[in-house]
Amino acid sequence: MTGIAFTGKIFCARSIFPYFHTFIKQLRINQQIRQPSVTLVEESGEIRTISLEEALSSAESQGLDLVEVDGTKTPPIVKIMDYGKFLYKQRKLETKNKKMQKQVEVKSVRIGFGTGEHDLVVKEKQIHRFIEKRNQVRVFLVMKGREMSHLDLAKEKLRDFSQRFEDICKIEIENTKQNNKLAVLLTPLK
Repeated sequence: MTGIAFTGKIFCARSIFPYFHTFIKQLRINQQIRQPSVTLVEESGEIRTISLEEALSSAESQGLDLVEVDGTKTPPIVKIMDYGKFLYKQRKLETKNKKMQKQVEVKSVRIGFGTGEHDLVVKEKQIHRFIEKRNQVRVFLVMKGREMSHLDLAKEKLRDFSQRFEDICKIEIENTKQNNKLAVLLTPLK
């Protein structure tokens, strides 16, 4: 079980901060730091090299934790901070960044070889809604029976339909044939 020392108390890292068990392993705090001397970065910005015991007593007198910020240097760089508050801020930042991420979805719209003009207008409005939400749209033109022998007419119809969206998106994959379907991928402009 992984433990974190908070000024004398030990808590289970996975129960308090379940998202940071990999992050916690990278940072050593208090008695987990093994080097005899450390480079201490103080809040004022002053940098000085002192012994580990002196840094630990300074952190304990302030009621804070000594955290190893960079263990790759010799001596390691440490900072005096409230480690629990630091982890809380990191978790909040991670959840905020996760909320800001947009998962790109690929929406599908089907049209037929003989789809009428009014139905194409309805499909066009649907595609506009998808593009406004920053989703990619794959437009399928489905061919049935003897329509498959008129591939050139189907490509022309799909090209004409996809040209309606040139001002709001770009055509990424043009006219890929999959069995009885022709497909075009529309991606919103940046």
